[in-house]
Amino acid sequence: MTFKNIKSTALLLLTMQLSFAEDITPKIGLLLQTWAFNDTTLEAKANFRIRRAEIKLGGKTSPELRYFVSIDPAKSLKEGAVSKANDNKILQDLGIEYSLTPEFKITAGQFKAPNTVESFTSSSELLLAERAIQSRSYGDNRETGLMLSFENEKLKTKLMLSNGGKTNTNDDNSAKDLNARIDYMPTENISLGTFATYVDTRQSKAYRNGANFKFSWNSFTLAAEGITGKEAGTPFTGYYADLFYDYKTILLPVVRYEYLDANNLVSHIYNIGLSYKLLESKAKLQLNYAFLDNATTDMGSPKTLNASKGSLVIANFQLSF
Repeated sequence: MTFKNIKSTALLLLTMQLSFAEDITPKIGLLLQTWAFNDTTLEAKANFRIRRAEIKLGGKTSPELRYFVSIDPAKSLKEGAVSKANDNKILQDLGIEYSLTPEFKITAGQFKAPNTVESFTSSSELLLAERAIQSRSYGDNRETGLMLSFENEKLKTKLMLSNGGKTNTNDDNSAKDLNARIDYMPTENISLGTFATYVDTRQSKAYRNGANFKFSWNSFTLAAEGITGKEAGTPFTGYYADLFYDYKTILLPVVRYEYLDANNLVSHIYNIGLSYKLLESKAKLQLNYAFLDNATTDMGSPKTLNASKGSLVIANFQLSF
């Protein structure tokens, strides 16, 4: 082998090594949100809140093997003892993902179960400062389990078998929850999705089903999502609809209507919101107004409450990368 060939081979090996070294370098992300809000349905109407302080770490140890972990120290601010029933434990996500093929993957650990589309939307990319009341009540669940997923340009499917129950707790029985979700994007302007969740597959007494769509035209987007099911013997039906305008990805005004009927307690929430991105979209200011009808909040996060009417204003200052 000539010196020229040896030099070329050594250069190729060095390039491959550097490329792999870059690939396994952990990536760190942050999502920081602080709120100022006023809810006239609460006794302490005006307040400040640390909503999120998420620290994320992820990367690859090989082209096929990915890992991720995230914590949220803001959860430790919640009152009450650390217990199975109280969501004040800071670990959020922890997972190991193996790619059998570029499209087919298997993931094990604790992460968001594939149910409502808004629950799957990153908290940093929400249209309003908080998720819809139906998403908070019957979605947005992190569970421990095993998920199979298949994704290509137009189709995404996820199937997850999970413990159910609260985050960061061990299951005390052998019954598992089954979560399935399908998303289809026939064109760049249209997306459709549906999901089904069966709680405790041995009995199937609790379930959640839902569907969603989104249609974009120029800078306008119309989106909606509905959910129905039964939980703890209580039937429920809910939906929300959004209309928003994306002005140069910097300014985003949005109107939203929310409806939730849980065991004949009907809640309506009417929202107007405005998001303004700055510093190359790493920071965002959000201002939301909501009229609450048969609803109140838990420190600004909506929940149902009979015979309660009032208004909610949230100013969210966010940094994420």
